[in-house]
Amino acid sequence: MQPAPAGRAYSTAFTALDASQTGQAALDRLQKPDGRRARHVIVRREHSGLVYFYLFESAEVLGRLGACSQQERARSTLTILLDLHASTSSPTVDEQEAPFQGAVVVRGDRALGFVAPDSPEPPTPASPPMSLPDVLGGLGGLGGLGKLGRLFRHRSSRDAARSLPDLDVFGEVFNSREAPSRQLPDEETVEFSVRAEPTPDLLPEPTGAALPDDAPPLPPPAPPRFFNARTPDRVALNAQTYVIVQVAGEAAQPAPGTAAANAPIGGFTGELTIDVHAPGLKAIGPTTLTLQVPASGNSASLRFGFMAQQPGIQQVDVMAWNGSAQVAGVTLQIAVATEAVTAGANEAVGDMDMREPESGEYTLDVAMDAETRRYRFQLRSDRKDVWPPMYSEPLLNARQQNYDATIANLNAQARNLYALKKEDQAVWLRGMGNLLFEQLVPDGLKALLIEHKRNIRVLNILSEADPTPWELLFLADPDTGEGDFLAASTTVARWRYGAGPCRSLKRATKVLVLPADAPPQAQAELQRLQTLLNGASTIGDLTSLNTLLAAGGFDLLHFAAHNVNLPNVQGGAYVPFGQQRWDLTFMGAVPQNKFKSRAPLVFMNACTTSGTTALYTELASWADRFLKCGSGAFIGTLWEVRDVSARQFSETFYDELIKGQTLGEAMQAARAKLRAANPGDPTPLAYTLYGNPLARLEHA
Repeated sequence: MQPAPAGRAYSTAFTALDASQTGQAALDRLQKPDGRRARHVIVRREHSGLVYFYLFESAEVLGRLGACSQQERARSTLTILLDLHASTSSPTVDEQEAPFQGAVVVRGDRALGFVAPDSPEPPTPASPPMSLPDVLGGLGGLGGLGKLGRLFRHRSSRDAARSLPDLDVFGEVFNSREAPSRQLPDEETVEFSVRAEPTPDLLPEPTGAALPDDAPPLPPPAPPRFFNARTPDRVALNAQTYVIVQVAGEAAQPAPGTAAANAPIGGFTGELTIDVHAPGLKAIGPTTLTLQVPASGNSASLRFGFMAQQPGIQQVDVMAWNGSAQVAGVTLQIAVATEAVTAGANEAVGDMDMREPESGEYTLDVAMDAETRRYRFQLRSDRKDVWPPMYSEPLLNARQQNYDATIANLNAQARNLYALKKEDQAVWLRGMGNLLFEQLVPDGLKALLIEHKRNIRVLNILSEADPTPWELLFLADPDTGEGDFLAASTTVARWRYGAGPCRSLKRATKVLVLPADAPPQAQAELQRLQTLLNGASTIGDLTSLNTLLAAGGFDLLHFAAHNVNLPNVQGGAYVPFGQQRWDLTFMGAVPQNKFKSRAPLVFMNACTTSGTTALYTELASWADRFLKCGSGAFIGTLWEVRDVSARQFSETFYDELIKGQTLGEAMQAARAKLRAANPGDPTPLAYTLYGNPLARLEHA
């Protein structure tokens, strides 16, 4: 499609919607008199710091919303109901340039108008009012939505050759209900000069200029929201306590010893799922409840009951979910005392980040019930399905004993101690993945994972320092036996309970750690990364590393080194610097949240850097310690890795990341390249990501 000639007018006859509005709010807006007069809709969506616009026929949106149930419209936003995260946004031009067909005219980050893709003249705003029955009648009832669905998938495409045939079909459906077109009045047209191809990735900076008088009003700004959790900060042993959860529409005032934050969530109304994770307390009643968020004001309060059966400081993590997307999380601490106490109130206030799940994004909550020795699983989908918790069979041995045995076997394969051929190594790896899937995953979850395998693009595993190599699960069809490893068939990312991971990663200050006695391939790895990561500095001694960590002044930290994990030794993980050992104790000297303001990416490319070791009261790992100190993402290994393969993995990973791929995409590209070269090498499956798989490096 060629650009329109100079002097092309654009129409301001549209209804403005925001992607964060619920379907019901959008439907109400479209059925108001001013909304029903406009034949077009522009949906504005903010995502990862960018603004996107989607141009639709009003009837399209009405048809899609009308096909949803009232409950779906009440709980889901336009991002979900119109599938915006899977659609290409419409081309945009700013107001001083000539739009081509299908373009949205913008000023800064606001839409001023559009040029319809199916008409050489600006459309009239005076068409007869359209209602939902009109739309469904024109479609021949709900059965006609097949045509609408085909149109919708191409609706926002920049490929005009694909869009226009669908628009002809659309015209056949709706033209009978349109009034004759006429030219817009002079006050509703603006002249332009010619422009080349625009893209939504190069949106002009907001100018702050006032909108013209004839521009339709945008939805009013949404009030700020807070996700609040409150609990008594002290409770007597064997006494009952509680956690109160609420979404508040007014700004919470921080008190001494509390934290407060505020993040607007637009016009979201609907249902959140609230989870409370308190392993040191005994739950009295459910730990998962739903919370209805009103259009304004405060939500109702949810109360979760617990019994304090263990003395000491007990941690409580409270999380809010919008489908499979974790949108908020706070952490509280309760002191359980052996004597009677007078309870105060310890309030934590966390960011409310109303993120919609991406298309194909699932979350799997994994926890260990120490009392019954069973794993507890709960799966959530991008369509807001939340399946009931499912439990594994009881473990015969302690979890750490099972883990040590599994990792020992994988280490033996990494070293090829049994001199297996490549094809036999591949068979052994598949056998290990089959056993883990067969023995540890409940039948109900097996069926769900296989059923949804083609839909799962991203699987977030939420757990607390769980060492089990879930990435190695082999998802095989029970009838044909065909399948692949979980980490090979989809992007797998882990995270801890509490606040969710960050969405973007900085690249300003990059540091490479290379001890003098690093593996043979580490020097070549360092040289390649210095080229890829332009301006990276190098550290080679333990003292300089401790100084760097104490200051926290880095955005990317990469280790090319050895790591030793000593079984049955407290805190038995260390990186050798000659005769010196840099172990987990040194990380204990770094204050919690020290790195939070910069949220760096840490990549420890060494053996078993995501493996766990026992401390005093919990399992810990390098991943766990860096995340507790505020790292935004951590990449490590679950077992030993081969030297050449480790170098190749990191080089491919950074090469893809710098090209603009997400963390998850870069991980998958590196995995695929190594597996294609040697399917029997366990190294590519050893790497695990803690963080947001959808995060990208910020531009330089």
